[in-house]
Amino acid sequence: MKQKRIILIGYKIGSRSLKNLQTKLKEDQNVRRVLRVRRTSVRYRRRVSDRIVAWGPTAPSQHTDQAQEAAKKLASNKLLSFRKFTEHNVSVPEWTTDK
Repeated sequence: MKQKRIILIGYKIGSRSLKNLQTKLKEDQNVRRVLRVRRTSVRYRRRVSDRIVAWGPTAPSQHTDQAQEAAKKLASNKLLSFRKFTEHNVSVPEWTTDK
């Protein structure tokens, strides 16, 4: 069976945190390919088996589908995320919207 590639799409291709993530994933997944791809890349061709990790970008990418965009929008908003976690009985720290 062909290994799935891990595709990292960062807000900035040279980001130190994106490079660190790639290095760490390569260590943990020594057989898989871990690629950093520009959000606007025209050379990258998505495979069905690719696992895409959007690292930091909030702007839509041509390499992600609508479900991923919706999940990214939810994950990038702490209040919405905590509400969704609570709704699905996922343990979260005590939180409030009081300032």
